[in-house]
Amino acid sequence: MHTWSYIYLYLVGGLFYAIGSYLCIRAEMIDLKASQDRRMFYATTASLILFAVVHGYFQLVLPYGTGAP
Repeated sequence: MHTWSYIYLYLVGGLFYAIGSYLCIRAEMIDLKASQDRRMFYATTASLILFAVVHGYFQLVLPYGTGAP
């Protein structure tokens, strides 16, 4: 049951993130040729992916594994 809320959260959130990133790049608010903008874009993308992995571990793996109380 927890799987669907996780999938929905990151599917919809990831879609908003992708659309927002696309619009910012297209409007030249983020210049991927500039190293500072590129680092910032990669850092925010990596942060979203890292948060999704950690959240998935705590919500989907840990409750059913040996670490559950």
